Amino acid sequence: MHAYLSEYPPAPPDRIADAERLFPFKTLTPEQYFNAEGHKWELFSFDAYVYPDPKLNEWIHTLGDILARKRGLFRPRGV
Repeated sequence: MHAYLSEYPPAPPDRIADAERLFPFKTLTPEQYFNAEGHKWELFSFDAYVYPDPKLNEWIHTLGDILARKRGLFRPRGV
């Protein structure tokens, strides 16, 4: 579970639809997706929202953490 998710706004319907279409959250782990496709994501803002599907939500926030760490951008919120 990711800290501070209560501070994020709910994802708008179009963002939810995009996330469900773009990300193979039912078949790949975030780590597997990053290894295959992470190099294509220069910017990543999908993790700026909370998604109603708990599996999609956890998957996106984990991918966002991986992308930030790999680029040396990871800073915990509130620090």
